[in-house]
Amino acid sequence: MSQIPTAVFPSQVPYLVPDFRSPSPPTSLCSSDPGHDETTISENELDDDALARKVTDMHALNEISEEERRANEDPKLPVPTSEIEERQLYERVMAKLRAAVEQLEEDERFEQLATRGARIETQPKPMSANLDVILQSLMGQSVPVQPQYHAHIQPTSERFGSPNFYLEPIPPPETPAERAARTNTAAAGQPARRAGRSRK
Repeated sequence: MSQIPTAVFPSQVPYLVPDFRSPSPPTSLCSSDPGHDETTISENELDDDALARKVTDMHALNEISEEERRANEDPKLPVPTSEIEERQLYERVMAKLRAAVEQLEEDERFEQLATRGARIETQPKPMSANLDVILQSLMGQSVPVQPQYHAHIQPTSERFGSPNFYLEPIPPPETPAERAARTNTAAAGQPARRAGRSRK
């Protein structure tokens, strides 16, 4: 019996056999290598007390931690008897101060990140229709605006928050040549004043 030929298209992806591995123990469900979680032969031969002592010594559970050691240190500085002891004492004190400053800076950065969203929600919303006041409240600082631009900012609606709010475009600033030409034109239109006082 002849087989019916089937057409294979380039877009078809061949079937891949999944990689079946042995299940991980319940204590390491997130581990990708369950071999490290298996109990060795030497540990199986130990009783419960010996295994507990081995694990305690392996993880140094009975030893004092670094935080406990620093907490038990005497806060009073001893009087150095030589230049070497004085130098060592100075370096130890400066290292503690740098560590304390770094910890305070890290705590401050964490508080700023944690309270950033709450601070945005609690900021008062601008209640003024003046664009300069709104920009100053948003940026948290004074925004210098040139006086010649105030006349061109004319909102067409009385309510700033309305959907029909529109600002007319601000003309570009004058060049020095245009400003000089405008000044000369204004000066030429004024009548010339007589020098000296007029006689009665």
